[in-house]
Formats: sequence, structure tokens, C-alpha cells
Amino acid sequence: MSKPYYDKQGLRDWWEELQGISKENANHRGERAELRRCDNIDQIFAGAGPMFVRLCRRLPYWSQRYPEALAVLAALLARVEKCSGHSFAAQLGTPKDGLARPVMSEFRFQKMQKVTNWDELFINLRRAVDLLGNEVNVISLADTIFLWAQKLNGEIDIPEVRRLPFELAKDYYSKTLELEK
Repeated sequence: MSKPYYDKQGLRDWWEELQGISKENANHRGERAELRRCDNIDQIFAGAGPMFVRLCRRLPYWSQRYPEALAVLAALLARVEKCSGHSFAAQLGTPKDGLARPVMSEFRFQKMQKVTNWDELFINLRRAVDLLGNEVNVISLADTIFLWAQKLNGEIDIPEVRRLPFELAKDYYSKTLELEK
């Protein structure tokens, strides 16, 4: 899947700062907790603090064109405690703790694929992050959200946006099919 352009290292640095991993001022527990408590887009914007503003400054194109995408991303990354090396969708299709079923059920995955607004997307992705035990590939999650932003804004003329459901399903089902072997 072709990835949207943005400062990936800047995003990762922001996440590390939010989590207190970076060497910069690492005391953002209050803002992180505020973002984790949000249940919808309006709450994310209402509770946006200095860390959200820093994210907007690091990703100015996305903050101007798709502020909802950055709000969803900020709230979800506040929940991510560890960065995984696998794609977000592949993680959802991977068996958890040796079980013979994927982390996210096929029904929930298909439901997530059909979201039509930001609040639905946020709720479904938040559930996915929680199912993954808050260990998610930060960049893959951002790529997914930014492509979804274009999809929700009706920008289906972009080939990557048209292929988003297919690409997510391909990654997810490649892992679930391994369970059948």
C-alpha cells in the first residue's frame, strides 16, 4: 500500500515524547490521560492541550486539511504503550497468546472496514488498539488513519484510497489464513 507522505520520524518523536520515552520534557501523563479518556472527536478537540498543538505543528498539512485525522491519531497514540514492527491490519489478524483465532474477530474487522464517519472510526480503532494490548505499529496506524481521512472526505480518485479496504483485508487475512495451516 502506498503510504501518505508526512514526517514519520517527527510523528514517532511526538509519540515518544507523549509516552515519556524521549529525553525531552517527559511529564505529559495528564495530557496522555485526558486523551485516553476521550470517547469521540468533539471530546478530543475540547481536551486538546499543548501536545496536540505540537503534533499539529509537526504535521501541518494534515492538521490543516484533516484535523479529525490528527485528533483520532493523537487519542489513539495516547493509548499505545509499545510500538510493534508489524502492520496494523496484520496485527489484528495475528493469533493472540497462542490461541487459534485472530486478535480481532472477522466480524469486527469487517464492521471496522465499513465505518462512514469519524466517531465510528475512532471507536473501532480504539477497540482495535485495546485488543492489541496497546502494542501497535505507530507509523502503520498513522498511515491507515491518513488514508481513511481521504476516504471519509470522498477523495476516492486517489488509487491508494480506493485500495484501502483491500489492502487492510489482505494484511488481516494473510495472518488469519496462517492459522488454518
